[in-house]
Amino acid sequence: MSSTSLIIKDWAAWTPSIHSTEQWQQWARGQEPAQSDGTPNISVIPPMLRRRLSSLGKMALSVAFPLLPNSEDKLPCVFSSRHGELERTVGLLQALAKHEPLSPMHFSLSVHNAIGGVIAIARKDSSSITALAGDLGSTFLEAAAIMDEQSSPEILCIIYDEPVPPIYAKQEHAEQGPGPQEAYAIAFLLGSTNTAPREDEFAQHPNSGHQLTLSICESPTSDSPLQTPSNKPDEPQALRFLKYLLTPNTSEFILPGDRHAWRWVKTASGINASATQ
Repeated sequence: MSSTSLIIKDWAAWTPSIHSTEQWQQWARGQEPAQSDGTPNISVIPPMLRRRLSSLGKMALSVAFPLLPNSEDKLPCVFSSRHGELERTVGLLQALAKHEPLSPMHFSLSVHNAIGGVIAIARKDSSSITALAGDLGSTFLEAAAIMDEQSSPEILCIIYDEPVPPIYAKQEHAEQGPGPQEAYAIAFLLGSTNTAPREDEFAQHPNSGHQLTLSICESPTSDSPLQTPSNKPDEPQALRFLKYLLTPNTSEFILPGDRHAWRWVKTASGINASATQ
């Protein structure tokens, strides 16, 4: 395929142990950041809606809201999660096995686009919401296609997952490779290059974002120079990509897949970051 150009205008990330921008920058440099304790901050969501969210949903929305414009502005979103609300689904299946009535709320919130629905209700935003179970490359490619189709200058991508429930742990490891060892959520505010600043403007305004090209390539060999020790194969793709963004001297990055690999190249540099406290 031909390459697709994107701008990473801003980002926000959260795990149970790393919250702030400074901690993420230390993590990207290979340092051990001071561990944090706490819960995702979703105080902007009305209490009645907040009660509907699982721990996964709270985590996802805690990184989404710092990147959203004010309530009058509309913004399409792409939500990407490998398993989604699997914890809720397991609870529903266990209730069925015991011939117990299902919770209507848990049933309605177990679908893959439920978290996106909550954010749309909270913001009164009727913009398009797409829910995927794809990898990082296909998520960004979908986002680029939506921006092009809707002539939207920006789109928000929220990528999130958590360890699978114990009942699926062995099957997950045997058939699909290990899932995340720790829950995580990362949001990227993407911009269209149709309204992008010129390359020289990135140098003048270093916080304006990263402009990148994305393309499909062959998976690299184990001795490829792009496969560095920092790219742990069991680390979620979104975290590996964030580390790439936060490493100034790394211009290219490849994420291998089963049939092909995704290749990113920075064409202009500078990055913003929204801390999620």
